[in-house]
Amino acid sequence: MSLSLSRRSLVAGGALVAASFAVGGAATTLDSGATPLRPPSAQDEGRFRALCLKCGRCESVCPQRCIRTGLLEDGLLNWRTPIMDFHRGLCDFCGRCEDVAPPRPLRASTPP
Repeated sequence: MSLSLSRRSLVAGGALVAASFAVGGAATTLDSGATPLRPPSAQDEGRFRALCLKCGRCESVCPQRCIRTGLLEDGLLNWRTPIMDFHRGLCDFCGRCEDVAPPRPLRASTPP
């Protein structure tokens, strides 16, 4: 099996890689800089951003309605991630947000 790579496809692939780096750099640059308050027992910010699927399940299951999803005003990297908003309600640490997070970006403070 022979792999044939034309000059056009090589240039197009290089442009695609450069564009993806530019988008990632722009997202980091346009970030608001402030770290939002995350739901209880959230892991460190880098791991939380890597594991959160931005599905909104934690917001929908919260009985106190104190979790909201991030807006673009919160920064591009915080967009659609869960943020605590105590203007909406007070957290009673029920743990329901931990139970519904798919890849477990929220973990219990003590192991089971």
